[in-house]
Amino acid sequence: MSFWPKPPHFSTDAMGLSQVPAVSTHLASPTASTDASPRSYSSVGSFRNSLHSSFNSSRGGAGLAGHDFELLECIGCGAFGKVFRARERTSKETVAIKLIDMETADDDIEDIQKEVEVMAHCNSKHLVQYLHSYVYDTKLCVVMEYLAGSVRAFLSCGGLPEECTQAILHEVLQGLAYLHDEGKMHRDIKAANILYSPRGEIKLADFGVARQITQTLAKSFVGTPFWMAPE
Repeated sequence: MSFWPKPPHFSTDAMGLSQVPAVSTHLASPTASTDASPRSYSSVGSFRNSLHSSFNSSRGGAGLAGHDFELLECIGCGAFGKVFRARERTSKETVAIKLIDMETADDDIEDIQKEVEVMAHCNSKHLVQYLHSYVYDTKLCVVMEYLAGSVRAFLSCGGLPEECTQAILHEVLQGLAYLHDEGKMHRDIKAANILYSPRGEIKLADFGVARQITQTLAKSFVGTPFWMAPE
């Protein structure tokens, strides 16, 4: 995709955080169970207790587990927390880390758990790759592959050429097709959730409102109002 325009520069916001020490607490890997139904947690405590499982949730970069991360800059804010560009201190690998304060997100525990489970279940080049999750103090840290930015950044710069838009839509539809084949709906497609890599790859992100497809949920309304289909 050599026709990509130069991406806008992200503003730096370190939020007073310089490092996130990794610990040995991991989310339960969904592949260890045949039950695809999301688990429900009544409180922060029950959710945190569920993290003390006997198996690791790391996928791909196994070297990420058990090491410290240096937070470099805040690159976005999602429904449940801030996302930082970070560097693993030993391997120097650049990753993205979503920090979620579970003390202040008590009412959203089930949705947070659902988002992480959806990401961990999925394995597609059209979706942001989930790498690892752990708890540090009161924060849930979700480690993901780092991407250059979102399509939203281009909207304030005069938009994109038609051929770029076509390429983006093609990749987005590939990602949606994968999710639907897996029995899942994203339900919040918008420019901010369409990310691109330095190589021009397009990937869907932010599964905060994703759900297993059921007859009832398929008819429910959820998402970002400005980006929702009028029908």
